Amino acid sequence: MNVHITFRNMEKSSMMEEAVHKELQKLNKFISLEDPLVSINLVITAEGPTHRLYTMELVVTEPRGMAVSRVEEYDFNQALDAITNKMLRELADLKSRSIDELKESGSNQDSPRRDKERFEK
Repeated sequence: MNVHITFRNMEKSSMMEEAVHKELQKLNKFISLEDPLVSINLVITAEGPTHRLYTMELVVTEPRGMAVSRVEEYDFNQALDAITNKMLRELADLKSRSIDELKESGSNQDSPRRDKERFEK
């Protein structure tokens, strides 16, 4: 797993990094964080004259596709919780879409028995 955390317009702190890694563990429901094909990029930006508004953008790339979430909050922990919850919904949608695509591709393929019947006609 590749996890990249970028802090913009703010100082990086170990407490914030620990909180981020703890929240990202929730994504284990839909992706394996130990998978080397999974890439997670989180950009945390402090905005405003007093750096009170936190904008977070989380991008998860995995074998089924890519999911992107973005939130703006005035509290760091609320923003982190909101973006994790949003990403969980995105990953659930991605998983259901990939399952639907597999079902559709399986139902569109003809069975060998049908091919034989067509050939004999």
